[in-house]
Amino acid sequence: MTGLWVALDKINRILILIIAAMVLVLWGAFWLIAKLALDREVTVKIPPGVYENTSITVGNNEGYIKLWGKDFIKTMAEYSPNNYEVKANYLLRYASSKGEKNMRPKFLQEYEEVKKNNTYQEFHSNEKWKTTWLTRTLWRVETEGEVVRESSVLSQLTRYKKKCLYYVDMTYDKDGLRLEDFGYVEK
Repeated sequence: MTGLWVALDKINRILILIIAAMVLVLWGAFWLIAKLALDREVTVKIPPGVYENTSITVGNNEGYIKLWGKDFIKTMAEYSPNNYEVKANYLLRYASSKGEKNMRPKFLQEYEEVKKNNTYQEFHSNEKWKTTWLTRTLWRVETEGEVVRESSVLSQLTRYKKKCLYYVDMTYDKDGLRLEDFGYVEK
């Protein structure tokens, strides 16, 4: 009887080792896929300057968003494109929580046209829209003089049982960060 318990104990140990190895392999595979999926090709240098607290006062957005504190503004002004998603999602979550209803179907029409005709290549031959299966996010970055304009169509989400696409349109220059437009469009 003791021999049976010893054999079962060995089997349990082997199973635990196999499961641990499988978890490590799966985690490593997911990490690699995520890293490849999030590797953005567009690099943008944001003009140097002081990014002070900003209040959004464009159209119906007045008073909906305020950016607090230099630490947050510093994060918002990070040079790395990998932080754009955090930045835009923060703005959109806050806007959504305040009941933002300002929709811009024209933005998505232009986005569809750019995707179909690849017109973005005319202006930025070395840059392109980036989309990944992981984020379902599409970015467009333009530079004109000292102004950097970033337009992003973000993740498709369910809002009030309807499919919606969130978008954000922001500009940066030496005077700071401005949100030109944001909202969602029902599909």
